[in-house]
Amino acid sequence: MQDFIATYTSQRKKQETRQYLLDNITYHLAPLLIASKPAELLTFTTAIKKDALETWDQIKGRLYPYVMVQEIVRNKASVSVLFYAADRLSSILQIPENQYFLRSLDYCGETDQDTAIRTLKQKWIIGPFPHEIGLFLGFPLDNVADFIYFPDKKPLLTGYWKVYHAPEKARRIFQEYNEARYAYIRYMLDGNKSEGFLKCMGRNRLKGSSI
Repeated sequence: MQDFIATYTSQRKKQETRQYLLDNITYHLAPLLIASKPAELLTFTTAIKKDALETWDQIKGRLYPYVMVQEIVRNKASVSVLFYAADRLSSILQIPENQYFLRSLDYCGETDQDTAIRTLKQKWIIGPFPHEIGLFLGFPLDNVADFIYFPDKKPLLTGYWKVYHAPEKARRIFQEYNEARYAYIRYMLDGNKSEGFLKCMGRNRLKGSSI
């Protein structure tokens, strides 16, 4: 499988910016499109592609309705973007324990999705970095809390997040996410286009079906 990934990665480096961004986005969103991940955070920078921000502005509208998009912070050299499945993110934010946790970090009242994202953006701009974003990305609450409040604690496992509790459950989720990415890579190595994967899997997700 590592050879699979190496071949795919080497091909992407040669792409023009538009296709590079679309492929990069779709690869990272595969766990959202065909697995259970609620959101993903990606940063595009001119250090990698000089016209990255201009190209991002041209393509971002093509992602709706398959995935929701919110720019969290932007400057002249980079943009950090939250991609999310609105239904899943809303469900996570409505869990009482998660509501209580966010209120303890200065999120207001009964935190609905739009309000939570606005608060997240404001906190990022003001600083320091809002590590509670892990909750938005689908990390379990107890792991997010331990990462914030016990920074010296040694994780039991590291993957899509640092795991301090229930490592076997985390391994199953990591495997699910990895399989989604492998499915995307296989699709691309068969000569297909990332937009086809995005549209097909995005429609399936909106219908509530899977691969």
